[in-house]
Amino acid sequence: MAAVQHLMGLAVAVMIYLLLRRAGLPGWAAPLVALPVLYDAYQIELEHLLMSEALFTFLIAAGVTLLLWRIRTGPPWWLALPAGLLLGYAVLVRSAGAPLIPVILVCLLLRRRGLRAAAAFGAAAAVPIVSYMAWFHSVHGGYGLTCSDGLYLWGRTAVFADCAKIRPPMHEDGLCLTPELKRQGHAPGHLIWRSEAPPRVIYESTVGPQADKALRDFAIRAMLAQPGDYLRTVADGVGKAFSPERFPYPTAATEALYHFPSDPQVFPGARAGAAATRPCWTP
Repeated sequence: MAAVQHLMGLAVAVMIYLLLRRAGLPGWAAPLVALPVLYDAYQIELEHLLMSEALFTFLIAAGVTLLLWRIRTGPPWWLALPAGLLLGYAVLVRSAGAPLIPVILVCLLLRRRGLRAAAAFGAAAAVPIVSYMAWFHSVHGGYGLTCSDGLYLWGRTAVFADCAKIRPPMHEDGLCLTPELKRQGHAPGHLIWRSEAPPRVIYESTVGPQADKALRDFAIRAMLAQPGDYLRTVADGVGKAFSPERFPYPTAATEALYHFPSDPQVFPGARAGAAATRPCWTP
């Protein structure tokens, strides 16, 4: 698996190089732009792990390569169609890729004579997504891609949520962070896994239908009651994603695992039990 993922990483760099050459970048400059994908320590580390990032990145790069292959005239429908399939499947690998679909559709529609390409892309992207949602409905009784979005939304908003302002209903009041947890300042991606986090204390499974609905509702109330705090949280996350600086995030110990060590490094054992109680698979 690691070998296959390394090949995916190399393929991403090759696609970047080919697109830049087709765009007119000279032969000496195009490889320089692809170097971060080839030599970034985080990227190499991810290709060693049994996680979804390598496949997710490869699918997006392949889809975007097809869309930009005819960079001056825009993609014909027969290139937009496989690009849609690839990016639609990428959404199933990691649901965080979902915003790419409407963004690309708008970009295609804004191009002159882009209607056929947009229609082919949209229809193709819908095939894997709609098929998966239909299967999800047959198993879980509701249309969706995951039943853990409530937990992640709660983690993103709980760090700033002021229950005196959002006034949650009684059955959600226990989801507010205790003063002690707030003082500890856990990052959202770390908070949701802590055993003392309210959802893990209240619910037997944090990804069950009841928990998912309550956690999502709590998060939406927090966003509406404190829009400024939510926007600052989003801006901070986007800034970290695009900053050239490496942050000790979500914890210094986790981030340190992605450095090239001077001595052999052994990863800690995964926490048991989290996946065993999940009633549905979460991409």
